[in-house]
Amino acid sequence: MRRSLRMTFRFIMVVAVLAMIPVAFAPSGSTETPYLSALSNLAAVPAFAAKPTCENKTCVHSPSGKASCQPNPLTNCIFRHGGALCGGSTC
Repeated sequence: MRRSLRMTFRFIMVVAVLAMIPVAFAPSGSTETPYLSALSNLAAVPAFAAKPTCENKTCVHSPSGKASCQPNPLTNCIFRHGGALCGGSTC
């Protein structure tokens, strides 16, 4: 009986420690206002992607098969396969 109680206690302690890990590594709240939830400082900070840049260039293929980038508004010039292929995309 004592062994089962000891194993139960160990199991509860392991679960408690695992439950405290997210709380220990959660970001701290930066503002203190009465309008925030009590749980808002336990939430993860949202990640924002970088804004895409527009090169304002487009691909031009010469008769010899060589591609180059020429100025063109609202397009991106993209070289692939070591410059063998050239493609474009809109911004």
